[in-house]
Amino acid sequence: MTQKEVIKEMLSDGSWLCGTVFMQKFIPEFRSRINEIRKEGFIIEARLCQQHNHRGNLQEWRLLGETMDKTLPAVKSLESGKIGQTQGKLIRVQGKYHE
Repeated sequence: MTQKEVIKEMLSDGSWLCGTVFMQKFIPEFRSRINEIRKEGFIIEARLCQQHNHRGNLQEWRLLGETMDKTLPAVKSLESGKIGQTQGKLIRVQGKYHE
């Protein structure tokens, strides 16, 4: 399995995963792999880790869905409750399609 495939599988249930989990799986450049996955059309949200008390600014990640239009910009945070810059295109979030 490639690192991207491992990350997709780890994020597939939609729960938050701390960056340390990727490091434990020997994926030190997980942020680069996540960016590549986003460019493939997957919507991955990031926020400061709320599971642990890190000294630094470590993030946690979750997979929300996949865009139907692979040309949309990568979505980094949906904390506001908005889907992001979808430009009126359909996206799939946890099995449901949204505009």
